[in-house]
Amino acid sequence: MVELKLFSPDNLLIYSNKKQIVNSRKIDFNRLIDNPLKWTGETPNLYTLFINLYDNQGNIIESKQKKVGFRRVEIKNGSFLLNGKPIIFTGVNRHEHDPYNGHALTLESMINDIKEFKKLNINAVRTCHYPNDERWYELCDEHGIYVIDEANIESHGMGYDSFRTLGNDLSFQQMHMDRTVRMYKRDKNHPSIILWSLGNEAGNGVNFVATYNWLKANDKSRPVMYERAELGYNSDIYCPMYPQPSYLKEYAMKKPPKPLIMCEYEHTMGNSGGNFVDYWETIEQFPNILQGGFIWDFVDQGFAKKNKDGVQYWAYGGDYGDKNTPSDNNFLCNGIVAPDRSWHPHAYEIKNIYSPIKIRSFDRKENKLILESKNFFKKTDTLLLIFEINNDVNGFSLGNPKQFDTLSFTLNPEEKFRN
Repeated sequence: MVELKLFSPDNLLIYSNKKQIVNSRKIDFNRLIDNPLKWTGETPNLYTLFINLYDNQGNIIESKQKKVGFRRVEIKNGSFLLNGKPIIFTGVNRHEHDPYNGHALTLESMINDIKEFKKLNINAVRTCHYPNDERWYELCDEHGIYVIDEANIESHGMGYDSFRTLGNDLSFQQMHMDRTVRMYKRDKNHPSIILWSLGNEAGNGVNFVATYNWLKANDKSRPVMYERAELGYNSDIYCPMYPQPSYLKEYAMKKPPKPLIMCEYEHTMGNSGGNFVDYWETIEQFPNILQGGFIWDFVDQGFAKKNKDGVQYWAYGGDYGDKNTPSDNNFLCNGIVAPDRSWHPHAYEIKNIYSPIKIRSFDRKENKLILESKNFFKKTDTLLLIFEINNDVNGFSLGNPKQFDTLSFTLNPEEKFRN
């Protein structure tokens, strides 16, 4: 016998049922939950599901617990909608990387990445270019991070031409399908996953049409995206890499049928983000079509190494082996943060532009500040504005010098405020 119990976020039992297993390995439980608390990145409401397996004597022999959420994802009138609203992704691509352990991450390091996301106002992540540690999705469910879950498929070294790419070679179709299906079956119950990605830079063709069709047939709750499909059949989202802001505007003005979400943009190599403001000024002009993007990328993939004096530094290609050892030099050091997650200079600009609360203008004569909430679901009543008044700005007195104060304010989602 199988028992299912569902508890609300405040731990109230809202559904319980048992069913006998009779000549089948599959049992369906169906129940309409009236007006559940919705899961969003701003309001990550989670319910707790218990599944118990009983033996013939009525003893529980196995029990599973899972956090689940209720939310609706759809594409309608050319917009990507979450619970009926066209959200904006202030996203980042993230490789699983630890400067001491490589790809073997601890739970502590993953929690720290979530904290850094929140500090930087990052609301979404693309799991470039493979499904991540299962615990990562649980953290994204809990803390409210939107996830593009990407299949472990990349073969751009073979080229993109239809006669060369593995994406159009039927002898590789089962390999493509295996990696897509196992991603879906492992991760399908996570509410934070709001998009599937078929892979990265692997050309296009019959194999990606097959994986797209399989996902669409088996999951009615999520759209599917793939950058190499461009505006073709097998991507519900137009998700280009590194388009110029002028191109974004041209696309949006055509009133296209597909929303545009940049799967990669703003290559943050070095100490600058470059024309980041231009991107977001353009996005804010067409928020129902241009719905944000995912910065390349989150963290420098360097490793801790010590020099001859015993001083630690972050090593990369060229720091290992002799001088003739092949490497990509520092090309993997293109993150917002260093390997230890300390911030690079451009992180501060990203934090500001990604902020969900915008200062739109200041009226000096009336001492009024206009704020705007870019949240879609959450009020600002948990936030506190801390401000400083300087004595003289361009000859205009604002009050006592170095005066700090706080202001409580409540903005409804997408509301402006004047004080």
